[in-house]
Amino acid sequence: MNPEDRESAILDCAATIVAREGVSAATMDRISQESNVSRSLIYVYFKNVTELLQRLYLRETLALRKRQRHESAQLEDFEDYVRCLVRLYLENVHEKGDFMSKLMHEPTITGEFQSDFFVARRAASLTIAERISKEHAIPVSLAARLADMLMGLTARAGEQVLRFGLPYADAPNLVATMLMGAIEATANKYHRGKIVWPSEPEDLGES
Repeated sequence: MNPEDRESAILDCAATIVAREGVSAATMDRISQESNVSRSLIYVYFKNVTELLQRLYLRETLALRKRQRHESAQLEDFEDYVRCLVRLYLENVHEKGDFMSKLMHEPTITGEFQSDFFVARRAASLTIAERISKEHAIPVSLAARLADMLMGLTARAGEQVLRFGLPYADAPNLVATMLMGAIEATANKYHRGKIVWPSEPEDLGES
């Protein structure tokens, strides 16, 4: 096995353990045992288990964002665009489990690159916000706040699929319908003056 494939196999094994048993179960010994890679060789790739799980988290985050950008880039219809993002996220959760959510909520894993994660999340929110703003003629700053909260709703739907019995086949349509309704209701209230929003651009990194 070449080095790249071996590293990927180690990370895949760690993802399986975290999804099945939680972050604390992903020790070097367990990963070594289940990946059939010696503990000493794993240390050639990762200095400790924290670095290993950080690399796993970043790999999966970047891969999902790349796929979402690629598959949604040519979609001109806004609802098709939203449905594409939701489908890809829930498909990822359905196939790989909720290890990403578990890693994200573990300070020892995300702490060292929390600022990088914030920048990446903000960039994703702004990309969605630009589409919302264009479609509904609302300020980008308002659309960005809305987009960030809607990303959280999609993540919650992933938890519903894995833990609380929401049928995977029905989830994308249900979530996309909820998102479209929230976006349209917010835009409608903004244009009717029911939502007051600063006219000047704001620093989205604040608050």
